[in-house]
Amino acid sequence: MSSSLHNNLREVFGCDAIDSCFCKELFFEQIVYFLQTSNLTSQLATLVEECNCLVSISTINLYHTLDDDNDLLRLLCLFIKLIGNLNDELNAYVGSILDSSLESIINDNRIMNDVQCLVTSVLGSLKCENLLQPLWHSYLCLELESAEMDTEESNIFSSIVCPNITDKKMQILLSARNLTHNHSLVNWNHLYRHLCAPYIKEALTYRTKLLCSENYAERFLDSIIKYKNCVLKKVLIPRLFSRKSDIHDINSELSDEIVYKTFYLVHKPDMFSLVIEYPDSVAALMDLGKCLDNLPIRQDLITHLTEEVSYPIFCCCHFTVNMNLLLLKCKCLIYLPL
Repeated sequence: MSSSLHNNLREVFGCDAIDSCFCKELFFEQIVYFLQTSNLTSQLATLVEECNCLVSISTINLYHTLDDDNDLLRLLCLFIKLIGNLNDELNAYVGSILDSSLESIINDNRIMNDVQCLVTSVLGSLKCENLLQPLWHSYLCLELESAEMDTEESNIFSSIVCPNITDKKMQILLSARNLTHNHSLVNWNHLYRHLCAPYIKEALTYRTKLLCSENYAERFLDSIIKYKNCVLKKVLIPRLFSRKSDIHDINSELSDEIVYKTFYLVHKPDMFSLVIEYPDSVAALMDLGKCLDNLPIRQDLITHLTEEVSYPIFCCCHFTVNMNLLLLKCKCLIYLPL
């Protein structure tokens, strides 16, 4: 804690101690009390109830683009406004305690982070976190759509998920980003941080399925890795988070291995068809061979191919390309017993 902020708090709470000063703890207790008694908290609960009363919510695909008139976007607008109002009220309350501007807190990174984490913890204790998940996902969906639209040259999925950021969507995004990047005490990205990486992985899986399922004639793996690096890591994540440590942590979860696993799992149900339909499937098999080089899935592949048939059969495939996928470079002979 900076000396100026510390001295200010000591004056407010009448703390004379030096070695065991408790003014910071008292300050945090004041913030908790404010959050727990704010009428905005009850408004948040009401919003949660409305969100989960939507009959259609379970049918909304939050990994695809959303229309402007989607009910979730309407509720997301209300949610962002509510969080913004809560931030404004908290700013005013903290300012009244310190009898000064918020600069002394904003300029103290450690205290600022402690306050933001405290706010997140209190809001999380309302037990509405899971119920708000559709709203968080709808926001992440908008940010992903925006990132894809702004990096069209790196977006291999543009033909199947067409981004269309309208004025209404952009207004929602700008309002949310204002709570992320402008030193807000109620920090927007602290509230959804734990959902970010899982959502991105599911969205990547969804897009890969749409693009690659039953499409064996084209190679997609390198382009998907480029999408992951250029769209997700370079554009999307920095928009979602303001702190470099958060950006680094989330990006570290989006390794090439994620793409290899996703690609393999998408094609796994079609594996036997890929083998049978060679050479028409050579492109997909070459991509899967690269996955095999980077993942410990060889035994899983053998087991899966064996289970694909229920009668004795010799599957003999003669290849002229590197087929690590089928365990030999030029040809593969697999005996599939009963």
